[in-house]
Amino acid sequence: VFGLLTDNAHALLALLKAHEVTGDKKYIAKAEQIAGFMLSELKDDNGAFFDRAMQSDDIGYLKERQKQLMDNAVAAHALLKLSAMTGKEHYRGAGREALQEFSHSYVHLGLHAAGYALAVETYLNPHELYIVGKKDAEDVKEMLAAASAYFDPRMAVRLLNPEEDISLIEKKGFQPSFAAYLCADNKCLRF
Repeated sequence: VFGLLTDNAHALLALLKAHEVTGDKKYIAKAEQIAGFMLSELKDDNGAFFDRAMQSDDIGYLKERQKQLMDNAVAAHALLKLSAMTGKEHYRGAGREALQEFSHSYVHLGLHAAGYALAVETYLNPHELYIVGKKDAEDVKEMLAAASAYFDPRMAVRLLNPEEDISLIEKKGFQPSFAAYLCADNKCLRF
């Protein structure tokens, strides 16, 4: 989605949810493309995101891009989840920077800062669920369905295929056989 931060941030979250539900990595690849656009075209030097990409034919007020807390909160939340799902720390750093930019102004927004609070909570207390197994296996499908039925907006669900993701499986200290690992506070519980 070209142009608007809000469209790109929500599309990024939708793609991450599609991966969580299906385990299909094509959604992660597309999410990373959108994140790349956001970081290259919408991010300012202080870490926050502008509301829209600059265009050469902008006139009048359109030449003045804005930085909105609510859109930045959604973008930060999406980038934090993308970092958890890919293991790429630069997404986490970008999410943190966007949150820091508004750390003094959110208090004046009361309930309207709820999205910001959620993004901060996701940054401070991320929850990750890793499912090790093959996407087409029935037990993996059941686990993905169960994970989708439980709503925790901080949760990032990632399917790890033992044949394709063995280095990450080993790095995390997981077994390459079917299992689920719920991770929080740098600790993982296998079930």
